Formats: sequence, C-alpha cells, structure tokens
Amino acid sequence: ALAAGTTAAADFLGIPWGVERGAPANLVVLEQSPLSAIAHTRRIVHVVHQGQLVPGAGVVRAIPPRKTVGRARRNLQPTR
Repeated sequence: ALAAGTTAAADFLGIPWGVERGAPANLVVLEQSPLSAIAHTRRIVHVVHQGQLVPGAGVVRAIPPRKTVGRARRNLQPTR
C-alpha cells in the first residue's frame, strides 16, 4: 500500500523518483520506518522541498490522528 502511494504512483505518472546527485530533492525523513507501522508516517523529523530544508520541520513532531465525529460517521454509511 505504501508503494502504491509513492513509487508506483510516480511510475504511473511518468515522474522520476529516488535520490540522485543533481536532482531536486523532495523528501520526508521519518523517525521510524513506515514499513513496520504506517503510523510512523506521523513522526516527521525533516522535510526537504526542492533541495531546501523546510524551516520548522527540524524536530520530531507528531501529527495528531484525525477524529471522526459520530454524526459524520453515520452520514458516510450508505442509505437504504
């Protein structure tokens, strides 16, 4: 599933991906591998966009999980 949203999507769109010398870097550095738990994608250490470190992303920050309101959840269920 992780590859479907990253490398496979880039291949499908014809966008080069990976880290190469001279290429503009766009990447997110995570505290732990998302392969062991997808929740690790919420623990961002660094963000690099177009080869520049994004200010404010230099420390681990946790992105809080989304909360679903009970009423909204009921509205998403199909009606009969």
